[in-house]
Order: sequence, then structure tokens, then C-alpha cells
Amino acid sequence: MMHRLLLTISRAALLVGGLAILAITLLGGFDIIFTFAFGRPIHGVFEATQTLMVIAVFLGLGAIHMNRSYISVEIAYDKLPRWGKRASEALTLLLMIGFFGFLAWRGWGNALHSWRIGEYTSGIVQFPIYPAKFAMAIGCTLAVLCCLHDLARGARFSKR
Repeated sequence: MMHRLLLTISRAALLVGGLAILAITLLGGFDIIFTFAFGRPIHGVFEATQTLMVIAVFLGLGAIHMNRSYISVEIAYDKLPRWGKRASEALTLLLMIGFFGFLAWRGWGNALHSWRIGEYTSGIVQFPIYPAKFAMAIGCTLAVLCCLHDLARGARFSKR
């Protein structure tokens, strides 16, 4: 049941990240068209693209882990005995939990602070920063939960 829940949440987050990529593409395209057609870019596209990029990258972390879509080098791994593979998988999951756990911990603190003070970008168009910070915190937290789930299931790290 937990696996299905994490998979559903990860896919929903990935969908939001995909929509952010679509928005980046459309904003960039319209900005180019307006620049060539009217000689003026659309104000705020740069700031919006920065925020949307963070959303696209971090909200995909859970789905990347659940689908094992990251890059891996298995030169030595394939030569290990079964217990060595399991130990390697457990160590990798523990390192991922530590790394993403630290980012999530710091990310939640920064996101809540940014939201409390109403942090915005400085520029022609002021754009809120806290959505990107919350996306980072949510994405890293989701990655930690997925890794913890795999570790609890016996560190089955390879593709299912």
C-alpha cells in the first residue's frame, strides 16, 4: 500500500514538473516571438523561468527513484556476489537518504522563512521565490521517503 501511495504522489509531482517544463517552453517561445515582432521582450519571463526550472527538477526526484531512471555504472556491481550487491544497495540508499534528507531539512527551513517574509526576486517584475523553495523541499522529502521505503523493503535498489 505504501509503495502505491509513494508511486501516486511521485507521479503527481512529476506531472507538475512536466507542466513547469511546458510553461518554460511556452514562455520562452512567446518571449522570442514578442522580441522579434515588437522589439521588446516579455517582462518577468526570466524570473518565472528560474522558479519553474527548480520546480521541474526537484519535483521529479521521487519518480526518478521509483522508476530507477537515474544514471548508474554497474561495472563492478555486476561482479559482486548477492550479499555484496545488497550491501552496495543499502549503502547507496543510506547515502541518498543523508544527502536528500539534508537538502529537505534545509529546504523546509528556507521555504518557510521565504514564505513568512514574502521573499520576491528583484527585477522589473517581482516574482515570488518561495514556490521554488517549497518545490525543492517537497521533492527532496519525497526522494527521502522513497529511499526509506526501499530500505525498509530490503534495499531492493535494482529495477523491478
